[in-house]
Amino acid sequence: KKIAAAFRLAADSAPSLLFFDEFDSMAGKREGGPNEQFQRQVVGTLLRGLEEIRRTPRVIVMAATNDIDSLDAALIRSGRFDHRIRVDVPDADARLNIFHKRLKDVPTSQDLDLGRMVAETEGRSGADIAALADLAKVKAAKRAVAIGEGEAATITQADLEQALVERRGKEAPQLRPVEWDEV
Repeated sequence: KKIAAAFRLAADSAPSLLFFDEFDSMAGKREGGPNEQFQRQVVGTLLRGLEEIRRTPRVIVMAATNDIDSLDAALIRSGRFDHRIRVDVPDADARLNIFHKRLKDVPTSQDLDLGRMVAETEGRSGADIAALADLAKVKAAKRAVAIGEGEAATITQADLEQALVERRGKEAPQLRPVEWDEV
């Protein structure tokens, strides 16, 4: 009912943008699983909504997922969504840029080795790297308050490394070197 209502609201509010975040949580494959009948109903409602909304001018439907393979094939075939935009994890240059931008307006210590942090964050999302830098800022601020530095909270390499350890379980990539013999 809520999905159908969202499509109606988007149509009635045109111009509008209807955005489904974590689309895979509602648009999973219909076959198999303990809730197969319910999943069929949800996907059916999404399919009807997508078909009907295409006839409504000035309404855009967008969806985001980090697991496109789990989506029901009928929802991602041609005619349902016109474009796919893939956002991969950032490469080394992008990770360095994220660190620079997040640490731009705060004092940093001489020992800061962002090259090492870039290497340590291989496979992590841009959001996770930004959160790591923000956590390091908080650590530096708490340390500054504890020792009476006031507003001169300087971020050190240790702050970044500690933040990395604390965030290790959050979005930690499952990357490991693969040898030719394994391939």
